[in-house]
Amino acid sequence: MENQNNKEVTTDSWSWKEILPLLVKPRPEGTPPAGDKENNAILASRSVLGLGLVYYFASFFFAGGLPSCDSDESTSIVAQIVNDLPVVKRAGEKFIELKSISENGFNEESQLRSCEATLITTAGKDTVQYSVAWQDQDKGEYYVNARIL
Repeated sequence: MENQNNKEVTTDSWSWKEILPLLVKPRPEGTPPAGDKENNAILASRSVLGLGLVYYFASFFFAGGLPSCDSDESTSIVAQIVNDLPVVKRAGEKFIELKSISENGFNEESQLRSCEATLITTAGKDTVQYSVAWQDQDKGEYYVNARIL
């Protein structure tokens, strides 16, 4: 897309509130190409989610096995991950809830639980994949990695 001065029009002039939905939803037809501002936001959010913003959670009340996908322990950490994303904070968006939580699988050898759910935020709904794995099983410490699809 070009303006009258033959300069390419990008999303650089948009507010963070306008850019945030483009990070988690399909790009609407006719939307200008991503500018540096949006590309930096994409890089930051994918880095945080791609690397799996790891939250360590040690629970002395949790006895035994790894938390399930729909446990309060797992879902509350996913909520923290979403709410702590810089692009979510800048846009003033908030986690609301996870729906349709399912376990995609459990790897006995690595003790990793793979989960998927519908993520509801004030910006709308998306799919989130997350995993729950032991950091230190003897201490009851586990971590959660999450990414929005």
